Amino acid sequence: MLAMALSLAAYLVRGERWSAVVERTPMELVRYSERRLEGHPNLQRLLGPALDAVRRSQEREPPANLPTLGKGQRPHALAAAGYDGAGRPRASSGTAATDAAPRATTLVTSVDELATAVAAALPGQVLELAPGTYALSQTLTTGHAGLAAQPIVLRAAKPGSVEIVVTALQAVVVNQPYWIFENLNWRGACLQHDACEHAFHIVARARGTVILNNRISDFNAHLKINGQDGAWPDDGLLQFSTLTNSGPRRTASPVSLVDLVGASGWQIADNHVERTAKEGGNRISYGVCVKGAGQQVRVERNLVVCTPERVSQPGLRVGISLGCGATGKEFCRDGRCDVELSNSVVANNVVAHCNDFGIDLHRAR
Repeated sequence: MLAMALSLAAYLVRGERWSAVVERTPMELVRYSERRLEGHPNLQRLLGPALDAVRRSQEREPPANLPTLGKGQRPHALAAAGYDGAGRPRASSGTAATDAAPRATTLVTSVDELATAVAAALPGQVLELAPGTYALSQTLTTGHAGLAAQPIVLRAAKPGSVEIVVTALQAVVVNQPYWIFENLNWRGACLQHDACEHAFHIVARARGTVILNNRISDFNAHLKINGQDGAWPDDGLLQFSTLTNSGPRRTASPVSLVDLVGASGWQIADNHVERTAKEGGNRISYGVCVKGAGQQVRVERNLVVCTPERVSQPGLRVGISLGCGATGKEFCRDGRCDVELSNSVVANNVVAHCNDFGIDLHRAR
């Protein structure tokens, strides 16, 4: 009976062929019908209760305390991943780091020292933040390039011992190659959600960037990765990190916890991506969004939970998307974006409690 009501709603409002209507899944019909019923108050009153009943039956609330399946930030520092002979990061095995050969470090104890150190660090330097909370109101910008054999490292000795509380539009702009960020907690604390866009903005020449074992919360796009002036930050690694929000993002800006545009060769693996809801603008959000005519991206072994509670809250939430809507040609790697992504892999992920598609392909080859 409910399926008939849904089909009738779509049929009456749109006038589509009946066979095309009944081939839709129940939740496709709910979302489609709700959009088409806008501006038809009489039909909304007639069919609204049936749509609500189907939504409640299909979008069941998740159980409490969902398991993390070993994904996201680990409680211990991880063995260094390193780089291969071609300068590409090797994914970490997830095993604990040892102190067999500790590297010399520069200890950072204040936010002023942090800004100076990030701007001045040279190949091979390890910048280690002393335990504590750092209030960051100005964007950090990497000043010098590392080398594959001598990357520049910004880290905490122990995960959870350092929290960087961000009230800047972007916490870090990474525009130099071979930087590694390990074991850090980054938290957006802007009163207006539009004011906390990115924890990491990885651009231009920032090849080989590694984000390993971080916890990042309360940004619109926790990682924004894109080209600039014809240069592309290829061959990055995001691994064993937790990306989350404390609640829906009240913004019209894009909400994609990983927003990768045009860069190639990235590995996105073993992460826990959670709470992607968006309340403003078009209310469409993504856990992982990869687009912009890049290629050879691997999205593997991640846990993506769009909403661990209130699955039926407003908005549409997609888990992992290759394409995620059309990219403006001026932002595409090839200047055309006839194909949003090619020769890439999405494998061995768990995608749960998203009220739109779990895995979405849009002009992906």
